[in-house]
Amino acid sequence: MREMFCFQCQQTAHNTGCDGKAGVCGKKADTANYQDELIGALIGLARAARAGTPTPHTDELILKGLFTTITNVNFNNETILQCKAEIEKEKAAVGPGQLTTLPRFGRRGRTCAR
Repeated sequence: MREMFCFQCQQTAHNTGCDGKAGVCGKKADTANYQDELIGALIGLARAARAGTPTPHTDELILKGLFTTITNVNFNNETILQCKAEIEKEKAAVGPGQLTTLPRFGRRGRTCAR
């Protein structure tokens, strides 16, 4: 399993972030990475909603996605990936595609087409 950097909760090691194979909370590296991707998809949906025509379902998905990333709530990778796919589908329906640059998380940074 590849290494992670996660600072998604108040339990982070030394109040700076967890790295290695798992976090202090028990989250594995792959789950932390999927949650980062989900946050990127949420940013893309929010930008599309601002530029397009959001629906009540758009708001529900944003809340669902944010709740899914709260530490110690959902470490199920399949659920996270399904939520991300649902958010990306809604983004396509709501507005134009945009490039989302994720904030730099420690040593990694990503640019994702959303």
